[in-house]
Amino acid sequence: MARSVLWLRPDTGPGSLDVLAQAAVPLLVVVDYAETRTAQLAALLEAAFRHTGSTPVKLLLVARTAGDWWRQLQAQSALAEELLDGAPTIDLPPLEPDPGHSRTTAYREAIHAYAGQLPHVTDLQHHDWPATATRLTHTSAAAPERGHAPRAEDQSPQTTALTLHMSALADLLDIASHQDQDPADPAKAQGDSAVEDRLLKHEERYWSTSSTQLRTTLTLATLTDALAAVFLAGADTTGEADDLLARLPALKDQSRDRRDAVRDWITALYPPTTPGRPWDTLQPDRLTERFIGRRLLTHPDLAHQVIPGGSQRQATQVLTVYTRAAAQPAFQHQLDAHLTTLCIQHADTLVVPAMEVTTQTAEPQPLLDALNEITNAPDASLASLEQWADQLPSASRNLAPWAARLTQLIANLQRERSNQDPQQRPDLAMSLNNLAIRLGHLGRQEEALEAITEAVQIRRELANTRPVIHQGALEQSLAVLSRLRQEATVRARGDV
Repeated sequence: MARSVLWLRPDTGPGSLDVLAQAAVPLLVVVDYAETRTAQLAALLEAAFRHTGSTPVKLLLVARTAGDWWRQLQAQSALAEELLDGAPTIDLPPLEPDPGHSRTTAYREAIHAYAGQLPHVTDLQHHDWPATATRLTHTSAAAPERGHAPRAEDQSPQTTALTLHMSALADLLDIASHQDQDPADPAKAQGDSAVEDRLLKHEERYWSTSSTQLRTTLTLATLTDALAAVFLAGADTTGEADDLLARLPALKDQSRDRRDAVRDWITALYPPTTPGRPWDTLQPDRLTERFIGRRLLTHPDLAHQVIPGGSQRQATQVLTVYTRAAAQPAFQHQLDAHLTTLCIQHADTLVVPAMEVTTQTAEPQPLLDALNEITNAPDASLASLEQWADQLPSASRNLAPWAARLTQLIANLQRERSNQDPQQRPDLAMSLNNLAIRLGHLGRQEEALEAITEAVQIRRELANTRPVIHQGALEQSLAVLSRLRQEATVRARGDV
């Protein structure tokens, strides 16, 4: 029987997923960057659940980390919990620790595969790529001590397939750009730079040679900022693309025709793979993150320029790319403070995206630092705090301490209001109920019991006077109280 593999596009809507329920052949659905697509995954799980055929439907979720987002997905509904119960999470290991024959073979295969495709790339077709690949692979076999790729930095146990393939491409491009050097010795051409920086040099050369006409009126620095803005924020429509470019200081005073020319140039560099979108982006993501990180280190204001007026999806992408760039070891946490400052200065726009990205990353500290400073600000309003609390996930390990702090601040402000106006006591009880839940997630049982006991007391008094209105809330708090007492009992037995 035939088998099918479906790579699910990020923009596939829930309605389009219904067809999966009628799959008539064995089907594997692959979802890349699953940690950023939890809403889509919920619809995908529903479609898989409705599949009643005899052929299997399997899901492969590829993500950078199996952290908060994975736990939230399972807790999202009873259906998700049922389908994902026992689903294995597999950490993809690096290439085998021994950088011997198999890794060298993979490197040579990558060299020849790239050599077969590079003649189709504009401005590179003049080079004799097959001959260069042959010389390069012969050199790697004859003189491994000369620094050929896989390079020394890529021989560590942490080498990945992507690093090996990037190194193969960089070696070929390095040789082609050093015609005056001995092409049989790639060590002379590649220098000591990391593979991302080596590939970026070639990409930057591509940007420069393709922008000759634009640079009669615009500088290469301006065009580089435009590319950084595009890679950082993205755009779903031509209108969003035009608005994004217009927010850059060097382009906002330019004519519409000139900005259109810049947009068309970027589209030609990175044609869209999704219909209707204005452009694609630099691939693989490690290159994007290295480029963005380098640019933001020297031009931190760039991120501040693209945020105002953008969509929430763009704000989320800015924080996603920025957070990944900041986490790259090459930057040694130099971007962390800039990222925190960005969130603080654009709090109204970035708090909710920061909460979302915090659950998707293994390096959330710059975002958490920003969230803590924003909520601790003396001018933080109760309305804003409650709005943010409404967006909190039901459970998040990364956000748990901040979520407890946020709900504590809300409870404090609600207490002040209820002291002045007894009509606010229902809101105080609700904030104490929420605080107890958040404290319970942190294992702070005594504080949680204190908060929920007060909530029960308030709601019982309210229910005695107006049972129709307040009885349901009282039962809710009593259920929380019961659960917390059970957890405290279990914890005490464990201590014994």
